[in-house]
Amino acid sequence: MGKTILAPLLSLKENEDILDKKIEELSCREIDVRAYLENANLQSGKRPKREVELWLKNVQNIKDEVLYIKQKLGELRWHHFRLQLNLAKLIKEKIEDAVQLKENGRFQEGLVVDLLPGSIQTFPTTKLVGETTALRSLKMIEECLIDDGVGKIGVCGISGVGKTTIMTHIHNKSKVAETFNSVIWVTVSKDSYIEKLQDDVSKAMGVSLSHNKDAHQRSAELIQAFIHRGRFLLILDDMWNVFPLTKVGIPEPNVENKCKIVWTTRSQRVCRGMDSQVTIKVDRLTNDESWTLFEEKLGGNLVLSPEIEQIAKAVVEECDGLPTEIITVGAAMRGVDEITIWRNALEDLKNLRLKLGGIEGDAFSCSRFCFDDLKTRRHRDCFLYCALCPEDDQIVCDSLQVLPLSINNIPPSLKQIKGSITQWDSLQWDSNNTKMLLQPFFPSASDRDLHRVKAEEEDGVDDTNDADDEQRGSKRKADVLAERRHLDLNLPPLSMEQEIELSPRNSKKWKTHE
Repeated sequence: MGKTILAPLLSLKENEDILDKKIEELSCREIDVRAYLENANLQSGKRPKREVELWLKNVQNIKDEVLYIKQKLGELRWHHFRLQLNLAKLIKEKIEDAVQLKENGRFQEGLVVDLLPGSIQTFPTTKLVGETTALRSLKMIEECLIDDGVGKIGVCGISGVGKTTIMTHIHNKSKVAETFNSVIWVTVSKDSYIEKLQDDVSKAMGVSLSHNKDAHQRSAELIQAFIHRGRFLLILDDMWNVFPLTKVGIPEPNVENKCKIVWTTRSQRVCRGMDSQVTIKVDRLTNDESWTLFEEKLGGNLVLSPEIEQIAKAVVEECDGLPTEIITVGAAMRGVDEITIWRNALEDLKNLRLKLGGIEGDAFSCSRFCFDDLKTRRHRDCFLYCALCPEDDQIVCDSLQVLPLSINNIPPSLKQIKGSITQWDSLQWDSNNTKMLLQPFFPSASDRDLHRVKAEEEDGVDDTNDADDEQRGSKRKADVLAERRHLDLNLPPLSMEQEIELSPRNSKKWKTHE
């Protein structure tokens, strides 16, 4: 009788080792399954079977349970007899579960199924701002989409005015999914050429093109893929140059096929060159809309004094009705209640706009406003490197161990995050809530041979006079530009205490008004 009761305790250490081995074997199979799913999703337009998704969920559950058991084993004391007995029995159960899960993970009938022709992925986005601007543009685009006489639609406006946000809302509408068999979104890089655009379009459609064939043969393959899709809506976001549609492999929309192509661009020249039948200009926000958005980003609990509110409205005027700039500056000034800091911020925005000028200067002055607010050189180096990366590029941090984030709600910008499962498994977490929020975004991306980002550990940026700081920042940017192709920074493990934040602007750096 006594031996029967004590048997689990006598084999506790042995069974613990067996459980470790079984979990390791199960994790290896999980990695293989996830790698296959990543490749299938990116290359073939397929999705995981529901049973595969459930299996992956169960694997994660048992790994979490084993981690809990390990923690309890570490807390054991010699006199905790009942707890030892319970854990010993639980370990035996988990060994059996792990063996069964590994067996269930064979999936001899396959891991994926084809995507349905009309299936549309919902993109994360932010709410539209501006009753008389963004919403009006949205309604005009919707009217064009139901007009059989309009096939090519151009959406133009300066950088930061909200073109992509508007089109994301169009993309996500259920009515659009019901109208078209397929909705395809392609972000067009500034340096795109025919072959690259063909690759981007084919990837968005989930088809593979023959890389050994010339552009003409590849365009024929793409056209066939479009014809197979039936009635489609193609969204080309951020067009910089004019491309002949048929040369790329995109069928011309007409009354018979009822297909639609919508592109966003900063240039009306692109709209004319692409023969858009309707061109919709997205205007800046009105003064009232700008102030409402700015107040929202400042935080509803902040009560501004009449003096600060007057300066804040001048700050909003400098943002010139651009939602992106208003959101960025509003977030940077959140929680600031010192009038001197508000004056410095206003002067800074004015000076930047005077120095830079032009439409592109609007966007750059907003970035410089945030850059100057970063506390350490390490953060500034990271900022500059990311700013110099090609648009929509990915950044790989091989040495990153602790993700410098502690959030309870994912901001819209982070909902586009992608990463490989191998990177995910190597990360440590200061905040388990953050891990749970970001986890759904990691298994969906492939590993690519991309630029490696590292950054030197620095104690901080010296706060000296404006001229020295500007000279040092300019030199640093020049250094980064010179080393664009050979940058070898070493990004050290980060903790929550080192996390990048937009804090109240440093009054020592800025000239103050008496």
